[in-house]
Amino acid sequence: MRRFRADWVWTPDGPVRGGEITVGDDGRIAKVRASHTTGAEALEHRGLLLPGLVNAHCHLELSDLRGRIPGGQGLSSWAQALLARRRAPQDEAMRQALEQAWEAGTAAIVDVTNTGASMPLLAEGPVGGVAQVELLGIEPDRCEAARAHAARLLLAPGLPAVETCHAVVSCAEDLLARVLAPPVDPRPAVTFHCDEDPADTRLLREEDGPWADFLDRLGRQWRGRMGRADSPVRLLEGLGALGPHLALVHCVHTGPRDLDRLAATGTAVVLCPRSNLHIGGVLPDAAAMVRRGIPLAIGTDSLASVDDLDLLQEAAVLASAFPAIDPGAWVQALTTGGARLLEPTVGARSDGASRGGLAPGASHGLLLVELPRTEEPARTLLDGTRWPRRWLCPPTRD
Repeated sequence: MRRFRADWVWTPDGPVRGGEITVGDDGRIAKVRASHTTGAEALEHRGLLLPGLVNAHCHLELSDLRGRIPGGQGLSSWAQALLARRRAPQDEAMRQALEQAWEAGTAAIVDVTNTGASMPLLAEGPVGGVAQVELLGIEPDRCEAARAHAARLLLAPGLPAVETCHAVVSCAEDLLARVLAPPVDPRPAVTFHCDEDPADTRLLREEDGPWADFLDRLGRQWRGRMGRADSPVRLLEGLGALGPHLALVHCVHTGPRDLDRLAATGTAVVLCPRSNLHIGGVLPDAAAMVRRGIPLAIGTDSLASVDDLDLLQEAAVLASAFPAIDPGAWVQALTTGGARLLEPTVGARSDGASRGGLAPGASHGLLLVELPRTEEPARTLLDGTRWPRRWLCPPTRD
């Protein structure tokens, strides 16, 4: 047993002043105390003790494209630039990205993969997580080939993995219905790109706009195969795909009525604010999501749209953009909010505390962020400063 004390400890219920954490010999959290106990064997630190952070949306396969894809012109323009520069995943770039994520305090990643190249690196390294094997397919033969490819990747040992789809603009309606349906057997949450660009809705409503032009240039036979609805969320609702098994990524242009639908169904949202600002210059209405009680997590997206995989910088953007929201909401999204997406389940998901919180049995390690003395640890943590941080105890593999 090892004991650690600090100015503040972040528990699933929020910050505790002068808390103490006991870590068992197996690396899991054994005990959390709300006040100091005596004993020379307890190690005391200045700052804030956190569980390891969860990157709830990342594309490690794009790590070699750091700084190479210009933004600011919307998603379809960015996607075209990405396709023009994309090559086979580069192992060294992915390793470096994972090392930097680890140093920044990331315990686990929900990683989106098309090739499976990142899966062995996550399986063998200190940063764990879940692979989201992403399908794209519109024509029937492409849909079947995508599912067959995913089925092979899902057999890879060492890392939990689930099948998912890319977006409403890249997948036939029947593929979405099959892949995004609520599960029969326990599995981690499935993530899905949604409302990242207003052109998504235009394609569904009018079969027109930038995505229509983009698909035509690619030679896709998409007309009559895509979903038709007033919005991506309405399409998913009609397919019976909303629910606690699903986490929608981005939701930059999701309107109030659709947010109500997400709240009513327990559908989670993964926020990637720095990527949204780079690609389209717009943030989602995260404050409205908090007010509705929508379960939130935070991701970095890829190094093709952000400069690094530092999750605290993502949350700092949200804290600055939505000052009326308690910054503790973003800390919870970084920790238990992301952890709940990792846990295999059917139906309602847990609160994530048993895995990714500082609570007995949790396995995401113990991270020290060296904050100065403060009466508002969450606000100080997310003020934009890159505070020094280090692992006191690494995460354990479940």
